[in-house]
Amino acid sequence: MKNRTSLHSVYVSDSNPGGHSQKDEGGHDESGRRGSLCNGISNRPQDHLYFKNNIRFRAKENDDLGDTTISTLDLNNQEKHIQSRLSISQEIATKVEDLKEKSKLVISGNRTGNRFKYKLCNDVRALLELCRPTTPYSAVKATTLTHDEYYVQLKNNLSRCGLWHKDFNELERLINEISYDIDA
Repeated sequence: MKNRTSLHSVYVSDSNPGGHSQKDEGGHDESGRRGSLCNGISNRPQDHLYFKNNIRFRAKENDDLGDTTISTLDLNNQEKHIQSRLSISQEIATKVEDLKEKSKLVISGNRTGNRFKYKLCNDVRALLELCRPTTPYSAVKATTLTHDEYYVQLKNNLSRCGLWHKDFNELERLINEISYDIDA
């Protein structure tokens, strides 16, 4: 089986049982790589990697584990990963902007009906659930959401009019745990 990438839990799935690399006495796996990779189980990828411009992975300074993970999994391959990240980030940003604009309508008093407010809250919940750790590209989605200034405005608007629900806080906590730092 070839290398498989999950941008929340970065790991390698090899042909051996359990997905762990078989290593020789020198610590090299069957591909000749030395050491391990960020895997989301024995370490937090966010401790070793960050996003540059929310597109490309970079290793944190002097972090061999991050460097090895990026090169081994080819995380910055344009066709395999970057185009998907861009598309997903754009989708999240568009949803956030739309919801922020709808929240402004509630704040201004232009949309006061309960039906509109329920729909807005349901759409916010759906957005947060879209970024949960169990979804594909969850770290990309979470990073885009948590670093979007419109998301902060959306949350503030909903809080001001009493529409930020308690369950949103738990979803947001889960999202924050998998969000990467961004260096512009």
